[in-house]
Amino acid sequence: MNADSNGAVPHCGGKRARTVYPALHKKGRNAGSKGLGKPQYKAGKPPGGGAMKRVWAALLVALLVTAAGVAVADTLTSSKQADFFAPGKHRFYVWCSNGGDYTTIERGLSAEDAQLKLYNNVKAKGRPACWPVWQGKIAG
Repeated sequence: MNADSNGAVPHCGGKRARTVYPALHKKGRNAGSKGLGKPQYKAGKPPGGGAMKRVWAALLVALLVTAAGVAVADTLTSSKQADFFAPGKHRFYVWCSNGGDYTTIERGLSAEDAQLKLYNNVKAKGRPACWPVWQGKIAG
């Protein structure tokens, strides 16, 4: 039988001859390969283990950032609630349906008390279409 330039023999009698690839048999290429034997890495550590560590580290950082954000938001919310029920000066945005909105400060035993006082003052001034909206407590 005649072999082609790669060393492959054409089919003969229903059997296929082995193809030889000379480029793979050069010294240096695939040298030391033992097929399906032991893995070629050291100390039982598979290659690419560093990538998994980076993923876990990124997840840990994301979790810590989220926890810190929740803690800050909770602190702000609880201080707002405490300010709402605290006595002192409270800032209000007075919203008027016919225009002429403004901001003002009112004293009270709580924000609700100050809002009710301000609402009665606004009505007494002849502006029944206005409603005070609490903005926060002012220190002092």
